Amino acid sequence: MNIIHPPPEQAEAIVQAMYAVASAEGTIELLAIERESVAAIQRHLLHSKVDPYPGIEAFPEHLAEVVSDPDMRLQVLRILLMLPFLDQRVLPEKARVVHRAARLLEVRDSGLDILDQAVKRQYRRITFGIMRRAIKQFRSQNDKARWRHYVDVVMMMFPMLTRNKCSLRSKYQSLASKSPGSLGKTLYEFYRGNGFAMPGEPRSFPEKFVLHELYHIFSGYPVTRQGEMLVAAFEGGNVEQLCMDMILMSLLQDQVGTTVAGVDRGIPGQLKPDEFFHAIARGAAMSVDLMEGWDFWCVADRKLQDLQDEYGLPPLSGS
Repeated sequence: MNIIHPPPEQAEAIVQAMYAVASAEGTIELLAIERESVAAIQRHLLHSKVDPYPGIEAFPEHLAEVVSDPDMRLQVLRILLMLPFLDQRVLPEKARVVHRAARLLEVRDSGLDILDQAVKRQYRRITFGIMRRAIKQFRSQNDKARWRHYVDVVMMMFPMLTRNKCSLRSKYQSLASKSPGSLGKTLYEFYRGNGFAMPGEPRSFPEKFVLHELYHIFSGYPVTRQGEMLVAAFEGGNVEQLCMDMILMSLLQDQVGTTVAGVDRGIPGQLKPDEFFHAIARGAAMSVDLMEGWDFWCVADRKLQDLQDEYGLPPLSGS
């Protein structure tokens, strides 16, 4: 996801569009969590200081006129896609306003499918869609989707299916000998400190799931319910292809309270707007997409702090 810096005219139209979605064009009373979220989005994703509440809840018909850049249009749609999930209901009235924006902006994102399926409570379809896109992302560029790719994704969701692999286990256990403060040693300490099985050990997740733990390490978010929600937001901000899969899955799981993608049972009402949208912004600020050609083993010996600085990662606290 890219952070945009719209000038005042664009920012005003975007903020009005956000309120049009959140209120279903003035037909549904706004909740406090929605007002807080719009303000947090302005602060962290728009870097805008326009009036946080324009007093107009009708959809801005001139949105496509003032927002003409294709990438900015996509980012605006992605912002609007998050809003129907905030009230924990995912109402069709709000989804229709998002689709109206997509048509006007002439952009498309997989988040639209997730939104439509969430409105219809089709959570299995959401899960399979996320699995399908994950397989497409993680297989090699010249490789077709094969049965082993589907097995990898299933095993990511159900670690008890993972077999003990001696060579893989030895490779990751060797990280114990890396120098203190290095990314490799920090990953080793993360696994041991949290009581997680390392790749290749019994009941471990497949190796591809290491990237999720590395997102924890880079972001600094803990292994708690709230920390997992923030890591998902951070991941969504950092990646391009799976951006809305990460963000909307997190909102479905820990704001709406549904269970998707085989993870723990959802708990509603966990969203803390300022922290969540700041996490998205932090991930987006990184100069490296960790899911796109980045190789952990090439930098395992380097200091974590040096990598965070090199990748332009903003601090954990602050706006």
